[in-house]
Amino acid sequence: MSSDVAISRANLNNIERTLSSLDREQHQMLAHVGQLEVHQTEIQNQLQLLMSAFFEYVESDRKAKELQLAETRIVKVRQQLETEYGHHGEVRRRAVGVLQALDVGVVTHETIQSTSEDVMMAAPRYWLAPALVALAAWIRDDRELAQRAVAEALRRDMDKTSLFFSLVLRRYERRAGAARWLGQFFARQDPTALHREFVVILDAVATGAFGPEAKAVTSRTIQEWLGQLSSQSGFADSQRQRWQETLESLTPTVAPDEYAILRACSPTWPTMEASLAAVRRNQLVINHFGGIFDGALDVPLRLEDQIDDLLTTLVARFDVEELPLRQQEAELATIIECRGDTQAAAKRFSVAQRALEEAVDFPTLLTNAAMHAEEAGASRGTQRLAVAMSRDWILAAHETLTAATRDSVPGEIDVKIGDWQHVVGEDADHDKIAKVLAAYMDVEAEKRVGSVRFTGGPLLAAVGGALGLIAGIAAASVVLIVLAVAAAAYAGLGYHGLGRKREAIRTEEALKKKQASEKLKGCLSELVDYREEWSKQDARAEEAREMLQAISVSQYELARPDDARAVLS
Repeated sequence: MSSDVAISRANLNNIERTLSSLDREQHQMLAHVGQLEVHQTEIQNQLQLLMSAFFEYVESDRKAKELQLAETRIVKVRQQLETEYGHHGEVRRRAVGVLQALDVGVVTHETIQSTSEDVMMAAPRYWLAPALVALAAWIRDDRELAQRAVAEALRRDMDKTSLFFSLVLRRYERRAGAARWLGQFFARQDPTALHREFVVILDAVATGAFGPEAKAVTSRTIQEWLGQLSSQSGFADSQRQRWQETLESLTPTVAPDEYAILRACSPTWPTMEASLAAVRRNQLVINHFGGIFDGALDVPLRLEDQIDDLLTTLVARFDVEELPLRQQEAELATIIECRGDTQAAAKRFSVAQRALEEAVDFPTLLTNAAMHAEEAGASRGTQRLAVAMSRDWILAAHETLTAATRDSVPGEIDVKIGDWQHVVGEDADHDKIAKVLAAYMDVEAEKRVGSVRFTGGPLLAAVGGALGLIAGIAAASVVLIVLAVAAAAYAGLGYHGLGRKREAIRTEEALKKKQASEKLKGCLSELVDYREEWSKQDARAEEAREMLQAISVSQYELARPDDARAVLS
């Protein structure tokens, strides 16, 4: 028994030292736990920022590679165009060159004949080669050769040949002949399937290049077409829909760094972003149409120069054989313009590629000329005339889009910070919302503090210590008594550590409350900025409408002064 007591006392001293050490370590551990929980919150926030930065880098890298690929491919497409159709360019240059050389009289008829026959052999199947031979024969009054060459040119491409000779005759003031060629051209046209070169007709009307006779034929035919098309069921709705899609293609994107806090805190942001992009479109509509009508129209003073510009457009832009490669070139150019953003480029090109289709109806041709002048081969004057002719359709589409945009903006938005979510109306009291968040954070903090209770190991140790003490006293066993005291000491340390753990939780929750309050403040501040910008951009819809309403067709059908004098005489 004495030996048991001795052993027990030695063990008791050791246990007391161990418990004291455990007490100190537990105090330190509780302090570290509080710090770790704070650090964990900070690390989670940093990880979210890192993930966002990583995804942004991946997207940026993808766009850079797409941009580089498009730049490489467009060079190859242009090389292919030069390789396969470069000889067409030589014929085109000579066509206008022959006319200009004839003006100054420095080239002999023999030279003109020789050069035209050379291109005839160098460009088989190309309509312009026999047309150039016919022109050379006409210049030297070789009727038989001219007739054969004209017949061959018409066989290869009747429409372009008719336009070509109509413009050439207009250049030399053969107005009646130009009108007859133009009449033949119109007689073969279907207003539901016009070829792209019809843009040259609009260009001639818009710049006053046609004489009174040819202009009368053109104006009468176009009015008849519009009358026929307008009588079709659903025509007005289809034009409004087409222009609605066209104007929608102008919709800009919202930069990823704009309204960053609102973007992160509001589940409603996707709807808000789409509405903001749509309302910003008003300014781009103003910029596009304002740019078309801004400044004076630069029209050459000499009729010869004016017609030469039209001839150059006709022979350089509308060859069907080159069209597939021209479409590839335009698509790649759109990707480059969008800096490698293939999704934005595809959306934009889906509308622009209509200007590169071989045949379209007359209203679509007007749309292409108005919105995609480069692809359609339209001049600034043609753009103005096309917009004027389409004005009512554009206005209807613009008003439809404006109404849809105004309906799309959410009057109430959801704000979500952590597990807290609140609906913010247009007239909401931001200070009151901040108090609601603070109260929520306080309740959540107290829930966490209240969850720290005397449970688990310390509770089991207390119960076991009590039972062990009773058993030890009953059995007069010092060992059981010592173990019971050790268990009770452990339970006591656990109980006394509850206060420090609760204090650590309160510190962590106070930091979380501060961060949440700052995030809410930033979110509500950006919401105010968002609504102010939206209202400002929406006001521009009326500005765009007034600008479009002021346009009329008569303003943009020009006439040359010499034509006016000819009519008066």
